[in-house]
Amino acid sequence: MLFEQALDELGCGTMEPTEALGRYAKAVSTSILASEIPPLEGAKRIWRAKLYVGLHGWHDLDPFVYAASEADSRPEEREFFERAITEEARRWARLEF
Repeated sequence: MLFEQALDELGCGTMEPTEALGRYAKAVSTSILASEIPPLEGAKRIWRAKLYVGLHGWHDLDPFVYAASEADSRPEEREFFERAITEEARRWARLEF
């Protein structure tokens, strides 16, 4: 499977999908806070990763998913979504894995 191959190439060994997604969310969150990725783009990356892995019952990333799924259809609230994403990114950046 591509997921396991990517982990092997990165030298990460075997990892549960939730741990891999958590580590990815932390990395993206750190990039958001460093202004390397705009908040909405970061949230969309996390959302796509969650969809790719297919963890439908795992809700830890839902704040990013909700913001990414709603922001484009509610442009008048873009600043609200960007602040919410940045706040969630702060929380994720502090987590240890």
